[in-house]
Amino acid sequence: MSLTGGGQRMQFILDEIKNINIKFDSVLEIGCGKGELLYYFKQNGSSNIIGIEPSIEKSYTIDGIQFYKEFASADLKLNLEFDFIYSIMAFEHIKDINSVIKFISNHLKDDGYLFFEIPNGERIMDIGDSSVFTHEHIHIFTHQSLKKLCKINSLDIIKIVEVRDSFFVLTKKSTYNVNYLDLTYNEKIKSTISVINSIHKNKKIAFHGVNNSLNNIISWCHKRTDIVFFDNDEKKIDEDFFSLKVKQPTEHNLMNIDEIYVTAHWYFEDIYKQYRDLGFKNRIVDLTNV
Repeated sequence: MSLTGGGQRMQFILDEIKNINIKFDSVLEIGCGKGELLYYFKQNGSSNIIGIEPSIEKSYTIDGIQFYKEFASADLKLNLEFDFIYSIMAFEHIKDINSVIKFISNHLKDDGYLFFEIPNGERIMDIGDSSVFTHEHIHIFTHQSLKKLCKINSLDIIKIVEVRDSFFVLTKKSTYNVNYLDLTYNEKIKSTISVINSIHKNKKIAFHGVNNSLNNIISWCHKRTDIVFFDNDEKKIDEDFFSLKVKQPTEHNLMNIDEIYVTAHWYFEDIYKQYRDLGFKNRIVDLTNV
């Protein structure tokens, strides 16, 4: 997929934001320029709207939107938390990217979202695109480096949309912390088990994808009887799995579920969309990315 024009790119970004299907009261943009996107949120009912842009002449407020002449970093404190923070084609220019992500984490509500666009580093590497050096890009992001960036900064990747020139990444603040950069296979398994075992008992959780991976994980985790198992394979529906019946997502009241963990990694984006289309608004987590 290619986004060739500025208007086409803007519409794509707006469509991705609309797909989150949540009204954001408080919004922050990092590297906002003149704030074109911020006015979209103003027109759609957001009340706390802030843009950070180091290249403007001075800080100012216009039409209820606050513009700060600042560099986002861990040292910057706005004394506010936001439902939605986003950044369009800025992260690749920032030297201390972890400091910026720390700033975001400090200012993101517990159920808040981070959305950002960055150049598609996979394509840059594949074709040997030398023009990247003329754009003052300090970082080149790939799928692997994106996962590491989010993991070490306690962000769950909800989805990555890849187009020819860009990655569009939607993440949500994680409920756990990771203090290491590289994980061995054993450490990844231990991390997955630790995350599941740390889920508060008052939370109602579901797993989508009744497969061998889930069978092992459930066997290794603390026993819980308050979980739901979902699958789209009709052959598995109503079969017993750890003494519980496997259900189709449409057969259950999703409003009673706090979090869904997906084991069918290769179909995560389709499954994520399926639940959003069904009206589920809580966390949906790729179990291979915890």
